[in-house]
Amino acid sequence: LLYVSGEAGSENFMRGKLIWGDGSGDGDGLIGGMVYDHADGFRDSAGYNQAKGFMKYGTDLRGGQLELGFSGTVLDQDTAGYIYGEDAYRDATLRHTNTNPDAYRKANSQRLQASWQPDGNRTDDGWKVLGFLRRSEMDFLQHFLPGQPVEKNGQLSGGATLLRFARLGPARITAGFDTEIADGYLEETQGSADAGNRPQGRHYDYDVWQYLAAPYAQAELPIAARWTLRGGLRFEWLRYDYDNRMPDGNTRDDGSACTPPCLYNRPADRSDNFTTLAPNLGLLFRLDPENSFYLTLARGFRAPQAAELYRLQAGQNVADLKSETIDSLELGWHHQTAHLNLSAATFTMHKNHYILQDSNRYNVSDGESRHLGVELEVEARSDNGLYAGLAATWAKQTYAFSQQIAGGETIVSGNDIDTAPRTLGSLHLGWSAEPWLAELEWVHQGRYFLTAQENQRYDGHDLLNLRAAWSVNANWRVTARINNLNDTAYADRADYAFGEYRYFPGHDRELFLELGYRRGP
Repeated sequence: LLYVSGEAGSENFMRGKLIWGDGSGDGDGLIGGMVYDHADGFRDSAGYNQAKGFMKYGTDLRGGQLELGFSGTVLDQDTAGYIYGEDAYRDATLRHTNTNPDAYRKANSQRLQASWQPDGNRTDDGWKVLGFLRRSEMDFLQHFLPGQPVEKNGQLSGGATLLRFARLGPARITAGFDTEIADGYLEETQGSADAGNRPQGRHYDYDVWQYLAAPYAQAELPIAARWTLRGGLRFEWLRYDYDNRMPDGNTRDDGSACTPPCLYNRPADRSDNFTTLAPNLGLLFRLDPENSFYLTLARGFRAPQAAELYRLQAGQNVADLKSETIDSLELGWHHQTAHLNLSAATFTMHKNHYILQDSNRYNVSDGESRHLGVELEVEARSDNGLYAGLAATWAKQTYAFSQQIAGGETIVSGNDIDTAPRTLGSLHLGWSAEPWLAELEWVHQGRYFLTAQENQRYDGHDLLNLRAAWSVNANWRVTARINNLNDTAYADRADYAFGEYRYFPGHDRELFLELGYRRGP
């Protein structure tokens, strides 16, 4: 296998890809690849260089199949800050400016993974063992905050998973046990002079060890000719051991008092434990070979992150947080024929112990939210090469609690969650007949409120994208694409904070051309 491609486009965009392999396609042998990107960016001082690579090797070992993999990324980016003022993203000049030309982000990550499965194992009777080591670090300027502090963070972790597949009578069971140990750190330092309650110097400097253990099981049981019962349970235990490497409390980095009081507060060394149970139960009904219906009741969860526990603000001495949980009920329908695939679902969810920051970046703990929505996905294809697809979501996502945040905004139960649009969707129309392909895509993002009070909003946007490809022969292929064909002025992100509208403007119309060569499967 050999695949090589080169791509160029707007804003001096360049991308090179290389994939090679000597395997047989059944998991044996070596395969690898790399991608390099460069772009100047459509805004001033907003370019980047990025590289990604991977290698995967499979072989027989001690009566089983061994697979080893490695992947890594490197990013060197000049980041652009917000532009300010109501509807500033519509201004043809302002949208290309960058008020933070010194902003940057430098990051790299690596992951090594391995798996081994004994020969003769099947998906319903056997074992599998997986393990991984991973490392990451990042250094970036927080240009979106007063004082523009620099954050440095990183982590080194390793873990393993033991999987068991089995049958108990008519029931199929998958059981597993996840383990992980990680060591992470975070530093935040402000080089500029005091900015209100954000003092010059170090704000945070801490290290956290993390330990995780999680057994789980999932079962599937036919209970009648057309009915299948599904259910499972995951238990997770998570522990943090936190070490503060600065003076404890609401002080400057030398331990002296702040005037006015510092926004930042550093807790003393401590340990925190979280245990969570997450069950799920579902029922599947197969009406006929083309139609099936399902009903699922499930709980999802997320333990608090280290930054939510130990990166505290004034007035927070202990982040007494619980794991976020979200309980969901979903009813769905699948329809599949040779020319039409359709999936439709309606859902309702309730989230507890909601952890968030308001638009002024003040922490909010123990919140609640409710979510109600409908999703639709359709893919249709004709024998003459014409095809079409639709993906659409309508969702009402609201706060289910009221709270006045000290120094922040007021959250009112029943109001829409800010930055949560009610409508999202895409529609694509295309024609594919060798050696040609052409596709037009419409992307929709609905309007959303910028604050919990629903006083400011972004009106949403609609974009058109065009893609065409020509297979010159069995090995060579030319692809062209135009993003934002209608050259719409839009915002990738709209926000309202510290009394100002602020936006990350979206890209202007962009043209890209790619030439690719492929040899092998």
